[in-house]
Parts: sequence; C-alpha cells; structure tokens
Amino acid sequence: MATHGENSSAVTSAGIQTLSSGASQVVFIAGARNFLLIQNLHATNALYIGIGFTPTVGGGIWLKGGGGPESTLKLDGNDIPSSAIYAIGTSGSTFVAIQA
Repeated sequence: MATHGENSSAVTSAGIQTLSSGASQVVFIAGARNFLLIQNLHATNALYIGIGFTPTVGGGIWLKGGGGPESTLKLDGNDIPSSAIYAIGTSGSTFVAIQA
C-alpha cells in the first residue's frame, strides 16, 4: 500500500475485504482511533455498516454501490467510536477499510 505524508506510519490496518454471507466483523475494537474510512467498491450492491452492532440489510449505515460520496464513510477527529465495526451486503461485494 502506497502512503505519503508525515502521519503515514500511524495507519494501523488497511485492506480490501470481500464479504461472505451474513454480517461480518470488518474492523476490530481499537483503544483509540484518529481516522476511519470504509468505502464500498462494488459497482451496484449496497453495503450496510454497524458501529458497535450487527447491521441487517436495510438496517445500518447505508453505503451505495457505484462510487461517489455516498459510497464512503469517513470519520476523523477526536470522537471516533472504538467499537468493533460490522458490515453486511451481497456475498462477494468488496470494500476497503482503513483505520489509524
């Protein structure tokens, strides 16, 4: 993964993930987070995110397929939850998750 900037060493996890059936934990509990980004990479399928809870299809933070700002969840600053993060969507859908 190519990174740049003075804080690039602060990235604690990053990677493209593929969903299987059912909800999956996609980011583990962290003591403190300064940045969190989840982006739906699928061309058409929606992705639902749960921060501290297991989402259902139609029940969670909706990330649209196909790109654009509605396909991305980005949190930065001091008040980012440290809870585990879960995702559900169509089996085979891909997304990227980055935390620091």
